[in-house]
Amino acid sequence: MIGTASTANHDYLRRLGATAAGYGDTMPAELRAAAPDGVDGAIDTAGQDFVARVEGLVPADRIVTIVDFAAGARGAIVAGGDPTRLTAETIGAVLEQAAEGTFTVEIDAAYPFGELDRALARSEAGHLRGKLLVTGASS
Repeated sequence: MIGTASTANHDYLRRLGATAAGYGDTMPAELRAAAPDGVDGAIDTAGQDFVARVEGLVPADRIVTIVDFAAGARGAIVAGGDPTRLTAETIGAVLEQAAEGTFTVEIDAAYPFGELDRALARSEAGHLRGKLLVTGASS
């Protein structure tokens, strides 16, 4: 597995068991260096014309994107979530792992609901390592 992140987060990726590669301008070259024979599949969570940037490294029909809705026209799989389908049955394995403590989610920062504007600004600034948590508390 290859993960992309800023250089500051490469040790974190390695701790997760991934080969680290940069995600900026150097990403295509770093991915090719890490996987000279190509990549079986990719998940795009950042967009930025990912499908074109990895052309020749991974077939477009082996890329799933959750952010680049136009990528479907290039052959990528565009995934969209349907929150109405999230039930104990559909996410049972994840719930079991969470209960056992084997599934964890890294939290970048937590904000009370009254500071939702700060959470949004933090999200828009990018470079998060983990999720943002907004609690019901107002302060």
